[in-house]
Amino acid sequence: MSTFHIITLGCPRNLVDSNWIKETLEKNGFSEATFEKAACILINTCSFILPAKEESIEIILSASKERRDAKIFVLGCLAKRYGEDIFREIPEVSGVIAPEFYPRLPQILSEEGRHLKVSGQYDFLYAGAKSRATFPYAYLKLSEGCSNHCSYCAIPSIRGPLRSRSIKDIVEEAKALQEQGYKELILIGQDTTAFGLDKGKLELPTLIQELSSLEEVWIRTLYLHPEKVDAPLLEAMLLSSNFIPYFDLSIQHASPKILELMKRNPNVEKLRETIRKIREAFSEAFIRYTLLVGFPGEEEGDFEMLVNFVQETEPDYTGVFIYSEEEGTSAFSYDNKVPLEIARERSEKISRLGDELTCK
Repeated sequence: MSTFHIITLGCPRNLVDSNWIKETLEKNGFSEATFEKAACILINTCSFILPAKEESIEIILSASKERRDAKIFVLGCLAKRYGEDIFREIPEVSGVIAPEFYPRLPQILSEEGRHLKVSGQYDFLYAGAKSRATFPYAYLKLSEGCSNHCSYCAIPSIRGPLRSRSIKDIVEEAKALQEQGYKELILIGQDTTAFGLDKGKLELPTLIQELSSLEEVWIRTLYLHPEKVDAPLLEAMLLSSNFIPYFDLSIQHASPKILELMKRNPNVEKLRETIRKIREAFSEAFIRYTLLVGFPGEEEGDFEMLVNFVQETEPDYTGVFIYSEEEGTSAFSYDNKVPLEIARERSEKISRLGDELTCK
């Protein structure tokens, strides 16, 4: 019997993947062990932005140095995006495995030699994992991939187009988690609000209605695209007996020019209206923004529009990222790059403003 240890980097979506991998390996005769004793070290990486890529490389190199006697396998987004480079430049790595090959991991880990598995049809959805490391809450992945194609984001090229699970499958997993004693289920996807759109219809409202029948279990949603937070979704949330009114909105910006360059809806008035409707529907709504500063072409006037928008709409929490140049995205070729020093200053200003509003 071989042993394994998983290191998970990045977002909760990776955590769901790691849980699925863990259960799959255990079903196939593997057992989990500590980093110091495991025969196979699996590093589930992130490559969404530059700091995430740097952290992933650092962990890979560190693990390769500390555990020269173990097989080191690189998984996740970095494996999919830069797998051939990793395989060539880090010979200590025993395997580079992209997500579409996760079902074959028991076989791959058992074989001798080095393995490069980074190019294949990515149509697998991770479902039904029973092992969780987040008690008393669990992440419930609704879909894989994304079809939004925002100009700054490499996720569609890494994870593929949107592929949604069935409502029946998700509800069954939710009930299983409820039976295990989990008190909160957090619904996630690359764009959670897009759930079902690949099948022709936005199905998040229906799913929330179905999950409202679960007793003593709270439902929370992350990664909401404000463009898809519409009246049917708000109504379903309002009628649900167990929905937590936590709205994690990927606003990104409030300059029509920058939003258009980002390939997002430049109608900022509609964005304001969406936020107003959320607060009208839920008096206790907690609204979190995710913002992106330093995007190519962002001038001082554009940044001031963002500052004014945040001041006017008063989110309860504000998360801000500095634009990261990503190969393979359309924004990578944009002119008028914002100097990093200026982007950092803008990020710090938004962070201070967000802190002030949070403490207000």
